[in-house]
Amino acid sequence: MSYLELTNVTKKINDETVLNDINLKIDQGKIIGFVGTNGSGKTMLFRAILGLIKISSGQVILKGQEVGLNTERQVNVGAIIETPGFIKSYTALKNLQYLASIKNTVGKDEIIAAMKVFDLEKVKDKKVKKFSLGMRQKLAIVQAFMEKQELLVLDEPTNGLDKESVQIFENLMNQLRARGVTVLLASHDDRVIKAVADEYYQIDGGKIVSD
Repeated sequence: MSYLELTNVTKKINDETVLNDINLKIDQGKIIGFVGTNGSGKTMLFRAILGLIKISSGQVILKGQEVGLNTERQVNVGAIIETPGFIKSYTALKNLQYLASIKNTVGKDEIIAAMKVFDLEKVKDKKVKKFSLGMRQKLAIVQAFMEKQELLVLDEPTNGLDKESVQIFENLMNQLRARGVTVLLASHDDRVIKAVADEYYQIDGGKIVSD
């Protein structure tokens, strides 16, 4: 059985089909890329995989468990979906500690160690409202992997990052793959996808049009 399997996944909103009969089988420990323009269906596909929307028909199976709206996942997942939401009046560290307190599996030292990947430990006591777009994006990436999540679902994770930070991100993805982490990565920038993905799919109009 595949780690993640989508069978005939379709999502309709009013009369518009935003996901059209998606079929995918993804093995554990792979980085899978999804390339498409804004509105192509990438984000909606990720929402379906995470159980954040109710699909109109089809089935999403993650590690043998069906995923649906409000179902409790047995898999520890880290995600970036659209604009990362942080409490702007909190510092970077306090934001991450707040998120970590939900599952309570990592402590301050482990969080700071994760922040060091992007040199964010230097600004850990700075309030997020003073962060640039790129700094917030780095913080979002850190929250997605700091708890050693086994599945990452990352929608446009390199948005706002400079060239050096994109390289750090690519190195991080390769390290996580080596640890057996499964990564789903969506971007309009196929250069990033091609740099790290084991395989990738083109999405257009809610359909997978090529792989």
